[in-house]
Amino acid sequence: VLFEGVLLKLGLPGWLLLAFLGGFILNVMPCVLPVLSLKVFSLLKHSGQTRGQALLHGAAYTLGVVASFVLLAGALLALRALGERIGWGFQLQSPNFVVVLAVVFFLFGLNLMGVFEIGTRLVGVDAKVSQRNDVLGSLGMGGLAAVVGAPCMGPLVASVSGIAVQANAATGLLIFAVMGLGLAAPFLLLSLFPKLVAYLPKPGVWMESVKQFMGFLLMAAVVFLALVVGRLGGVDAVIALLIALLLCGLAAWIYGRWSVPVKSKRTRRLAQLVSALLLLSATWHAIGQAQAAYQTHTSGAAATEDGQWRAWPGG
Repeated sequence: VLFEGVLLKLGLPGWLLLAFLGGFILNVMPCVLPVLSLKVFSLLKHSGQTRGQALLHGAAYTLGVVASFVLLAGALLALRALGERIGWGFQLQSPNFVVVLAVVFFLFGLNLMGVFEIGTRLVGVDAKVSQRNDVLGSLGMGGLAAVVGAPCMGPLVASVSGIAVQANAATGLLIFAVMGLGLAAPFLLLSLFPKLVAYLPKPGVWMESVKQFMGFLLMAAVVFLALVVGRLGGVDAVIALLIALLLCGLAAWIYGRWSVPVKSKRTRRLAQLVSALLLLSATWHAIGQAQAAYQTHTSGAAATEDGQWRAWPGG
């Protein structure tokens, strides 16, 4: 706390250092760790890539993180200018965003656990795929890390983000960009110095177990999102989310069981159609129910703020 206070008194240089350190620490927060773990796993899987390829992936990941932080900060500052009273991590106040993100993480976790596989048609062309520079994948992973990491109020983040939203637009955007750079720093470091990867375990059969374990990390992120839903929408919103996840799990199982190359074309098409309908309808229904629960929960809380006794519903 004393260290944080000293940096805050240094003005902009201290704020930037605080932002970088806060972003760096976010890497070990429960909401960011699953994404970073997936990226490190990808790095291990392609440990034979050249220095140029590693640097390209690191730069794309960093760009995705920083650009997403700046875009989120820009949206926050714009809404603040319009008189909205919202804080950093405002996107988690939206039931639409939280439900969709929870579904994505849940499905990603099931995929890592082996419930279903994506890209089974690519079996037999592993050599070609392993040589591909999937820069867009790294860019997207960076964006996901930023979107998930932004609401995490880890050490040092709360104070510097409070300063950033009150400063002028240029200073605020700079602070959040440096925070994003801090979040991307560990993977960028491994990309700049690929020899450090040699100190990590070598790829092997054990990676299948690691992949499945990372599925549990993503499930932990889903629990975190369910907690967010519960705080803002109450029990009804959590139940709606859980029902959606149950149906999405069923969709993933159907896809993994019957949409495989050994099945007939007709069976695969039917499985894909049923899975897609289940997934979309479950997510759409959960969003609607969560929105209604958010409104009811908020109005119920506001109705008792004056301290007056109210008649019990149905009493």
